[in-house]
Amino acid sequence: MDGIWRFTSIPPSRNDQRLKRVKSGSCLRVHQPYFSYDQFAFRLGWNAVIVFINVFQVDPSNQQRLVDILTKVTGEIVSKAPGFISSTLHRSTDGSKVTMYAKWVSLADYEAMRQDPAPRPYLEEALSFATFDPGMYEVVGEFHSKTTDGKSKSPPL
Repeated sequence: MDGIWRFTSIPPSRNDQRLKRVKSGSCLRVHQPYFSYDQFAFRLGWNAVIVFINVFQVDPSNQQRLVDILTKVTGEIVSKAPGFISSTLHRSTDGSKVTMYAKWVSLADYEAMRQDPAPRPYLEEALSFATFDPGMYEVVGEFHSKTTDGKSKSPPL
């Protein structure tokens, strides 16, 4: 990705957006964001967004401990890494699993974060009492609730 991609509004009579490419730097910035990065990439036909879905198996007595560790390392270290887009952390209702869903701009950015020694102690601690099954995915579609009035009845996360 070279240059910066920017969304700008089109005159109010039209209900769409114009994409302007601004030459400078090598990062992606979305101004007046109407789409998430992965929606943006998907609409352009990019397969740039890499998603990691890591399912941790844990004894129910340690589930909250694992959630705390993953929350801390993601909030304090991983979220500041170049190429990190977002993540969501889930816990199963039976207490036996914790799942991390994380979006990255590229595999190279994710691998660079994995080489950083700062998050390593957290992962080692987590793996001392939990196991995990990692998975890497590409976003191929995104679906939203549709109602007759065009608005989602789902509350925002």
